[in-house]
Amino acid sequence: MTDLVKADMSDIERVASILADAFSEDPIMMWTLRTPEILKRSLLHLLPALYLEGGWITRSANAGAAVWLFPGGRQHLTAGQTTRLGLSMLPYLGITGLIRAHRVDGSVSRQRPDEPHLYLFMVGVSQFVRGTGLGSRLIEQGLDEAQKNGWPVYLETSQPDRVGYYQKKGFRLVSSFTPVKGAPTLWTMRRPPTGL
Repeated sequence: MTDLVKADMSDIERVASILADAFSEDPIMMWTLRTPEILKRSLLHLLPALYLEGGWITRSANAGAAVWLFPGGRQHLTAGQTTRLGLSMLPYLGITGLIRAHRVDGSVSRQRPDEPHLYLFMVGVSQFVRGTGLGSRLIEQGLDEAQKNGWPVYLETSQPDRVGYYQKKGFRLVSSFTPVKGAPTLWTMRRPPTGL
C-alpha cells in the first residue's frame, strides 16, 4: 500500500503529470483544454497559486493525487496570475481556446454553493493503478478532514459513471448543467458535514 503524503512546491510537476494522465479522457477537461499536455501546463500554474496557498494536495508516489480547497479559500487567480496563465496558454489554445476556458470556468464557478465548504477540485490516479482503491483512499483522507471540522464537501464531475461512485461515499446530487453551449454535462454534488 502506498503512503499518502501532503504535496509541496517540489511535487507540483509530478502532481500535474499524474492528474493530466488521470483526466486524459475526462469529458469537460478535454473539451475545454483539448489535450492532457495543455491540462498539465494549466495545472502547473493553478496548483501552486490556489491550492498550495488555500488548500492542500495529497499525493501518492507517482500514482495518484487529490486537490482540495479549504472553506473560504480564494477560488480564483489574481489578475496578474490570470494574465500570466493566459499568456502561457495562448500558444497552445489560441484566443478562441482561452475564451472557451474562461467561459467554462466562469460558469462552473457560479454553480458553487455560497456556504463555506471543502472543495474537491480534482482527484485522479494514473491509468496503471485504476481499480486498486487508491482513488478512494485519496478521497477518504479529505472526507475525514471535512467530517472532523464539520465541513460539507462539494465537487463537480463530467463523468456520468462517477455520480454513483460519489453517492456511495455520501455525496448527494445537487444539479446537472451544461457550462456553455456544446460542452459536456457537469453534475454537481454535495456531501453534508456529517457524511452519510
